[in-house]
Amino acid sequence: MNQDKREDLLPLAQKSFDLCVELYAHVNRFPRAHKSLLGRDLLTASQQMFVELIRATHRRERLLVLEDADIHLETVRLLVRLSHRLSFLSHKGYEAISQNLTEIGIGY
Repeated sequence: MNQDKREDLLPLAQKSFDLCVELYAHVNRFPRAHKSLLGRDLLTASQQMFVELIRATHRRERLLVLEDADIHLETVRLLVRLSHRLSFLSHKGYEAISQNLTEIGIGY
């Protein structure tokens, strides 16, 4: 793979990693019963997005991998919105996470 193409994706992968870290902090404050349900799904989807972005850095044909990452991105968006609607996520946290998701989405 062309090194420049790989380096184009590395900032997205880093943003995705940072988002995973941020989500862990928020999910840790979810009500106990929902940490293992909604929280787990949210963290899993964000981790899968991160893994797909890392995979894309190592692929010559990365479009299919990026499409998979995009599906996980949309899943994270939905679960974040649900977490906010259920009042498990503050408005400030929701705005910050949404901004990060937008930045990741713009990148690919």
